[in-house]
Amino acid sequence: MYSLTNKNAGPEACSLYQYINSIRGKAILSGQQEFPGDHNHGEELAYIRQVSGHSPAILGLDYISNDFEGVNRRAIAWHQKGGIVSICWHWGIPPYGLGYPSSQETIDMKELLRIVSGITGQPGSGGKCLEGASGRKRPCFMASFA
Repeated sequence: MYSLTNKNAGPEACSLYQYINSIRGKAILSGQQEFPGDHNHGEELAYIRQVSGHSPAILGLDYISNDFEGVNRRAIAWHQKGGIVSICWHWGIPPYGLGYPSSQETIDMKELLRIVSGITGQPGSGGKCLEGASGRKRPCFMASFA
């Protein structure tokens, strides 16, 4: 059997991992990546429900438009409904700006980590933490750089 690589994974991550292992080879989970930007964020989900009669199990969100509060709010709402949340960040590269095209430039890691530490709410960063349905505070974004 497989196990999580992070020995410090929280109870939510462990529970999700156990669930995914329990359906392995028996079921398929569907998902929908939300289109980022200024628009009706529920549009894709409403269409899927209308056509199929079901909602996807997984909702993918993206911080690409720097809508951190909105993405976090939608993530928490989806989680509270029993859904699985996946968040990515097609980040821009300081100082080039937002979005995918700037992500193809050379990165200034010190500037990037300064910005990320202000978003994640890591101790001493002055940022905000994402509080989930369990009431536990956790960073909005975690990165591992080799």
